[in-house]
Amino acid sequence: MQNKQKLSKRVLSFVMALILTLNIVLISGIIPVSVWATDAAPLAFNELVYFVDGKAKTNQDGKSVDTAFATIKQASDAIGALTDVDASKKAIIVICGPVDATADGFTISGSSGSSSFSSSQRAFVNHPGGVEITSVHKDVDYRATKGAKLTMPKSFMLLCNTTFTNIKIDSGADEVYANYYSLKLGEGVEGTFAKNIFLGTNAQAYYAAYYGDLKRTFDAQDVTFTMKSGTIGTLDCCFGTGNQGYTNGAGKSYSVTLDIQGGTVGALKATYNEANSNPKVNNVNVIISAGTPELNLAEVVNSARIIGKKTVEYKGVVGVKSVKTGFDVLKLTNSTITTTLDVTTRSVVITDNSRLTLTAAPLAEVNVTLTKSGET
Repeated sequence: MQNKQKLSKRVLSFVMALILTLNIVLISGIIPVSVWATDAAPLAFNELVYFVDGKAKTNQDGKSVDTAFATIKQASDAIGALTDVDASKKAIIVICGPVDATADGFTISGSSGSSSFSSSQRAFVNHPGGVEITSVHKDVDYRATKGAKLTMPKSFMLLCNTTFTNIKIDSGADEVYANYYSLKLGEGVEGTFAKNIFLGTNAQAYYAAYYGDLKRTFDAQDVTFTMKSGTIGTLDCCFGTGNQGYTNGAGKSYSVTLDIQGGTVGALKATYNEANSNPKVNNVNVIISAGTPELNLAEVVNSARIIGKKTVEYKGVVGVKSVKTGFDVLKLTNSTITTTLDVTTRSVVITDNSRLTLTAAPLAEVNVTLTKSGET
C-alpha cells in the first residue's frame, strides 16, 4: 500500500512539474500557440465574411447563414464600421438567399450651382482591402441549397476594388460605374451582369458620392477589368468628365487593362461626353483569351480620348477572321488570326505557335517580331 501511495505521489508530482514546465515554455514563446475558434470551420484571418439573405430578419449580425443580414447595405455598413486593423483584409459578402438590391444603398439630392440635383445611384461597399460578392463559401453553393440569386440595382458604382464570383444574376444593372477601381467577373457568374460598364466615373456617380454620406471624389488611377464568365453589353474604358470637377483627374491620365478571358462582351468602347474632357486615357491594353467571341475594337482604336499606346493581345484564340485591329501593337500568343493591319499598327509580335494571315498589304511600315514558331 505504501509503495502504491509513493507511486501515486510521484506520478502526481511528475504531472504537476510537466504542466508547470509547459506553462513556462508557452509563456516564454518558445513553442508557438495555436488558437481555435469556436466554429467548426473558422474564418481565415485575412478575410472578413458577412452573409446576406433577403428573407432574413432585419436585426441580425450577418456573421452566419442562420443570422444573415437582410440587405447588402447592412453588410456594407458593417464593413465600413471596421477598425483600421481590418482595413487590409478582403471582405466577402456571401449571397445565401434571394437578394433584391434595387433599393439597397443610398439615394441623394443636392444642388450644383443654381441647379438642383437628385440621384438614384446605389453603392455597395467601401473597403480598402477590396470586396468579393459570391454565393459559394466553404464548398457550400447557396444557389443550389437556398436558391441564392442577386437582383442588381439599375445604376450602381464601385467604391473599392470589387470581384463577383459564383453568383446568379437574376436581373442585371443598366449602368455600372467603376470610378477607376478594378472590377472582376470571376468564375461562375450566371446571367447578364450589366448592359453598360464604365471604368471611369460620371456626374451621377460623383454627386452620389460627394453629396451623399461619403463626402468624397474619385482619383484617376490605372484600372483593370477582368472577365471570366457572365454577360455584359458594352464595356467602356472611359466616361469621365474631370473638367467639371467630377474627379481629381484634371490634367491627369490613367491606363486601362481589359483582360477578357471568357464570358460574352457585346462591344468595347472609349467614349466621353465633353470634347475637352479630363482625365485622358493613357495606354490601353486589351487581352483576349480563348473562348471569347470576336470583338469589334474599332471604337477603342478611333477614340480621341486615348493619348497613349494601344495594344491588343490574342492568347489561345484560334480561327478569328476579319479583325481590323488598328492598334499600335498587335500580339499573338498561341493564336491564329486573319486581319487587315490599319495604318496605325506599327508593331506586330508573333510568338508561341501563332499564325497571322493578312487579307491586304499593310498601309504603313510595320515592325514584325517572330519568336519560337510564329508565322506570317
